[in-house]
Amino acid sequence: MVLSNQLLTILTQIVSHLPQSDLLTLTHTSKRLLPIARPILYHAPTFSSTYRFAQFVTSITRSTALGFWVRELDLSSLAKIAVDANIATWREWKFRNNTLYAAPAKLVVEQDGKVHSRRTANQHLQKYSDVRDVPIGSILHLLHACPRLHYVNLSNVSIAADYAVSRTTKPTRRPLISNIFARSAPAPLPMMTTNLLFASDIPRQHNWDDGELRSVKPTELVDGLCRLDRLKVLKLRKALWLNANMGQRLLENGSLQWVDLRGSGMQRDAPWATVGTRDEVAKYWKQNIAVEEDENH
Repeated sequence: MVLSNQLLTILTQIVSHLPQSDLLTLTHTSKRLLPIARPILYHAPTFSSTYRFAQFVTSITRSTALGFWVRELDLSSLAKIAVDANIATWREWKFRNNTLYAAPAKLVVEQDGKVHSRRTANQHLQKYSDVRDVPIGSILHLLHACPRLHYVNLSNVSIAADYAVSRTTKPTRRPLISNIFARSAPAPLPMMTTNLLFASDIPRQHNWDDGELRSVKPTELVDGLCRLDRLKVLKLRKALWLNANMGQRLLENGSLQWVDLRGSGMQRDAPWATVGTRDEVAKYWKQNIAVEEDENH
């Protein structure tokens, strides 16, 4: 049955008020409502853990359509997760196919009375259960795969070091009983929608050869943000990796309307770490940073 435009409008209004968990269930249970629910589900996703964030990144990097539906990316809530929650992190997701490191599932009754499945920390990765960091490579994946982002909030986000994997990486050796019986595994391939590949994408901890990895720098994050030609609001509060030069580069994004850099940088109360419209911040920088440079000379 083909739904009329009026019915589609009514259903869209109803579905748009559903919580994210119900939207996800709807996409798996109703083929008829899938075209309505999925764009709403991916419009402004929220994450209860870095494990769920990693799942989201994997989904986005495997489907071009999903990334085009994402309009808002807010990771600021990750820093608010209770430190004693004993929840799985992105590391458990990375090793999800390894029985030694996979995250065990636990049924939890939430305040709304609903029963949810929650992934708890693996005993071998327990020391990371209170860490709320995310790999810089994962964020770069999203900035490449979600070109229609108009709101990005990376405030208070702890960024984990990551490494770009060389396109010329050779097949990896997997020793079994002895070198005589060793076999080669296929070389890892870049993610489909971003054409990028990072160490955080691959369930491998060691045995990297020289030249296979390149450290990912924060400037690459800035470049990714500058490529978003629909970005209007950017919040980077307490981004310790940011400096004045990178902040200046961000202001070159002509679509940007509002920016919040308060508390950012390694220097406390840095004059460039301010908040306001793009023009206001640019004017403030021109006046105050120029004065500071004159005083230093």
